[in-house]
Amino acid sequence: MSRGKLGSGQHLHVALLATLIVAWANAPATFAQAKKASAHPVAVASAPAAPTSISWSNDLRVGLAQAKSARRWVLVDCYTSWCHWCKKLDADVFENPNVIKQLGGHFTWVKCNTEDPQTGVWVRDKYGVDAYPCILILDPNGNEKGRIKGYVPPDLFINRVASIVTR
Repeated sequence: MSRGKLGSGQHLHVALLATLIVAWANAPATFAQAKKASAHPVAVASAPAAPTSISWSNDLRVGLAQAKSARRWVLVDCYTSWCHWCKKLDADVFENPNVIKQLGGHFTWVKCNTEDPQTGVWVRDKYGVDAYPCILILDPNGNEKGRIKGYVPPDLFINRVASIVTR
């Protein structure tokens, strides 16, 4: 290499050195600006808060309309008023903070009393619900993607829902 000319690697070193010198020379001003700016806090956007409870609809028709506009799948809890295991699922699973955190914001949630003549009997008949509790996982068009029959504890519930959704 001849004297007075820089190779490409040397250009990079010179540019880096020049950047460091400029940064060092401006450092006192930069620190002063940062200190002054910190006296006036700025609001910073944050991610939406994780849900703390599940928001339920009691009508699958309404839930499907919401799911279409939100582009979400629907989780339908098919139950009856006399079903002990349905009540246990409500208390143990749908109130569980981990279930709410993991699944809460990813579905449109519908509770369907399959004995209700206006909102539930048609769901029971259309989807062939014959055991309780029965969780239906539907796409936004109402097509069944999977179901969970009977009571399952929270961690297993999360795993089963995930396996249905990822098929």
